[in-house]
Amino acid sequence: DVASVASVLPTKALSPKTVLDYCAGRGTKTRQLARIHPDATVYATDTHPGRREELAEATAKLGNVKVVEPNDAGTRQYDLVVLDVPCTNTGVLARRPEARYRYSQLTLGQLVGIQRTIVDEARQWVRPGGHLLYCTCSTEKAENQNQTAKLIRATGGELVADGAYLPGGTGDSYTDGSYHALVRL
Repeated sequence: DVASVASVLPTKALSPKTVLDYCAGRGTKTRQLARIHPDATVYATDTHPGRREELAEATAKLGNVKVVEPNDAGTRQYDLVVLDVPCTNTGVLARRPEARYRYSQLTLGQLVGIQRTIVDEARQWVRPGGHLLYCTCSTEKAENQNQTAKLIRATGGELVADGAYLPGGTGDSYTDGSYHALVRL
């Protein structure tokens, strides 16, 4: 999907040797990162065992991708860490209408807490001078710009690029809403 592709495009200017896709899901961004950075080793994981299996199948033919257990992900530092964190899905309601019934201020607050925990843990895995790419399929400022601002305040990092996209278009031109921020730590 176009929003997913847009979120990894800021990494094209980088030359990472090691990449971690920590919340890899079924591997859309993992595959894009492997193609954008063919000389890098892309480590990918997800906390859900079923998605990790699908991830391994989806990336099996890519020679530069290694699917790892979540506990093994933090055993090294990386040039680039990608976090496509769990979110409210407000940018994909057209494709996932059931998400609107899960949305509330309570769930937003819970997800912001989960996102903060993931960012705080994963930022330690970025080598000094490396980058963290934070992504959501949300249009909520609390999940997007506010999380990026907290990361920058906590680390003294530098915002390299960011983008917020609202869902739009019709038919084949429809794109989901999303957010991404590339931060140098």
